[in-house]
Amino acid sequence: MACRNEHSDAYTETTDEEEEVAEKEYEENIYSVCSPSGRARIDPRSPWVQEWNRVFLLVCAMGLFVDPLFFYTLSISESCMCLFVDGWFAVTVTVLRCMTDALHLWNIWLRFKMKRSSPLDERRFSTDESIVRNVLTRLMTEARNRFSLDIFVVLPISQAVGACWYLLGAQRTSRCLKEKCMETNGCMPRVLTCENFMYYGTNKLVIRDTWRLLWGESRSTRTTCLQGSDSFSFGAYKWTVQLVTNESRLEKILFPIFWGLMTLSTFGNLESTTDWLEVVFIIIVLTTGLLLVTMLIGNIKVFLHATTSKKLAMQLKMRDIEWWMRRRRLPQEFRQRVRNYERKSWAAMRGVDECEMIRNLPEGLRRDIKYHLCLDLVRQVPLFQHMDNLVLENICDRVKPLIYTNGEIITREGDAVQRMLFIVRGHLQSSQYLRDGVKSSCMLGPGNFSGDELLSWCLKRPFIERLPSSSSTLVTLETTEAFGLDAEDVKYVTQHFRYTFVNEKVKMSARYYSPGWRTWAAVAIQLAWRRYKHRLTLNSLSFIRPRRPLSRCSSLGEDRLRLYTALLTSPKPNQDDFEF
Repeated sequence: MACRNEHSDAYTETTDEEEEVAEKEYEENIYSVCSPSGRARIDPRSPWVQEWNRVFLLVCAMGLFVDPLFFYTLSISESCMCLFVDGWFAVTVTVLRCMTDALHLWNIWLRFKMKRSSPLDERRFSTDESIVRNVLTRLMTEARNRFSLDIFVVLPISQAVGACWYLLGAQRTSRCLKEKCMETNGCMPRVLTCENFMYYGTNKLVIRDTWRLLWGESRSTRTTCLQGSDSFSFGAYKWTVQLVTNESRLEKILFPIFWGLMTLSTFGNLESTTDWLEVVFIIIVLTTGLLLVTMLIGNIKVFLHATTSKKLAMQLKMRDIEWWMRRRRLPQEFRQRVRNYERKSWAAMRGVDECEMIRNLPEGLRRDIKYHLCLDLVRQVPLFQHMDNLVLENICDRVKPLIYTNGEIITREGDAVQRMLFIVRGHLQSSQYLRDGVKSSCMLGPGNFSGDELLSWCLKRPFIERLPSSSSTLVTLETTEAFGLDAEDVKYVTQHFRYTFVNEKVKMSARYYSPGWRTWAAVAIQLAWRRYKHRLTLNSLSFIRPRRPLSRCSSLGEDRLRLYTALLTSPKPNQDDFEF
């Protein structure tokens, strides 16, 4: 049988190696279509590729910021009242745009060079043409998705609106100059364009033409078109009159952005003329502002719903609980305990039923998740430190998180033990009554457990169906979090992994951390200490009075009888509880 298993394992490993080799060959054949040279491809998971993706994201954002700057290259000379293009600014913007385009081309080339993992299925037998077609289709789909994302999410709308507003304002100013030129006798349309149309700012604009000189000295035209006179209706572009003649490039860029933000956030408040282009522009601006505000309100609503939905569900649940408690006329003490429990449960889990969520998952995934969540906490229990991973995995799969409020009675002495409790956080008081009303108690903290009677009950032979009785009463001293392992789950684990629980280290840990054995040991130590102190007292008094035989000392006999009675009445755990 062992030989058969070895042969099957070897066959499995050989098959896996063959599949990996075949998959690598298939990938090399696929990517040789894009590069006939067959050179090694770039791994998209390499660190420098991840860094490049972040850099490319910044490049895309910079490209979106650069594009509207082309509109600011158009200006009007205040001295000559003519239209020109700012040469150096246009060259700078063009260079920046070319750099971003070059990086875009580099990224496209890099995408083709990247090595992508392909599933090993029937598509390996497809032709080269279909492979190329699939690659191109995927790239086009990614490009469309990214373009849509850039347009509707990343695009600086306020800057684009401000740049369009500046360009349309320059167009309105040039229209004013054109109308004034038509009204002036002897004015030719060529004077509206500067003699040096591409102006690089090396020297001031020189007027060599007589008609341009006369046109530049027209005060009425300057007052009407360049100083914002009310004789000409600029409409929504009134603020651009002095901006298009401003020589400061920074002010030309910042002020339209400010205007765009102000307009989009206040729904316009613009005065428009009857010009169709201006009306369309204002409609687009108002619609964009309305959409942005709508999206903002929608996002705020979704955020508030996500943050308050569970709280609302908790309030509805508490309302139902309050109605039920009033209907059943529960005492005020019980009502307060119910409220405290619900409040503590909400504070711990935020209204999430963790067990129900994990229960609906597939068995393998559920086991792995619970093993990941509970392993570190289960290992904190000293009883589980000497168990292998297989036993711990089965224990993690069956434990349940439990929460107890302050002053809650978990089990009573004499009741059937329903589960084992492994304390994670908080403290419990384990108490038991001796004879004549004497009460013995001990404190259990993180790392301790209770319900060890179930271990001896599950491992004892012959097996008894009746659950064992609890030897102590458990009361919480504060809010306590623990893991619970039900009796059926303890039975399953101990029966399937009996070899683990017969280990001497496990038996010693179980006896050491058992509350019953700890209580009995504490009583025995106290009685032994009292007897020792009593002997020291008798020895110190021996020089005062003559020492009589101990058998004739009535007081000593009574003390010894009292000590033996206390030892006998202390409920020592069964000797075979941990004799597995």
